[in-house]
Amino acid sequence: MRISAESWGILEEIKAGKFVVFGISAILLTYGSISFVDYNFHNPSTFYAFPTYTYVDFEKLAGNYTKGLVKVSRWISENTNRDDCLISHPYTLEWIAGFTGRPVVAVTFGHGNPFLNMEQRRKDIELFFTNPSERSKIIEKYEVKYVILGPYVKWAYNVTIKDFEEGRNFRIVFHWWEFYILQVEN
Repeated sequence: MRISAESWGILEEIKAGKFVVFGISAILLTYGSISFVDYNFHNPSTFYAFPTYTYVDFEKLAGNYTKGLVKVSRWISENTNRDDCLISHPYTLEWIAGFTGRPVVAVTFGHGNPFLNMEQRRKDIELFFTNPSERSKIIEKYEVKYVILGPYVKWAYNVTIKDFEEGRNFRIVFHWWEFYILQVEN
């Protein structure tokens, strides 16, 4: 099979175009890589500059909410079993799950297991805090062992420790600032 002169000219143009695209891509890739390395190794706020940074240091970065997350996480790590499920506001649970590795009912959008129905789980959390008659059902559904009350629960669901004084038995096992950990008693 012979290639005509006209076809050969088109092939040469395609090769030249690919060469230009390849060259520009290589330049951009090289520039991006050099910029990334330069930024990460010379910016003191990045992970690489502080490789010993831990969640305990996180406590120093903000106010009582952050300190509360660390204190609650520490208590949970030291006093609960690895598979004890927790319920609270999804944003609070996101941090607690990250610090402790404990299972939680749900976290905020984009941070959960894509194979679980996080939208339904977040609805169940809201139902748990806003409708006391549904608490037992949700506790059984997710095998919840501990309830964490904090500023986001108060803000989002208008719930405080007083809302847990009646009904199913919840025992206060931890309190600091606006944070409470309640153990679910069977």
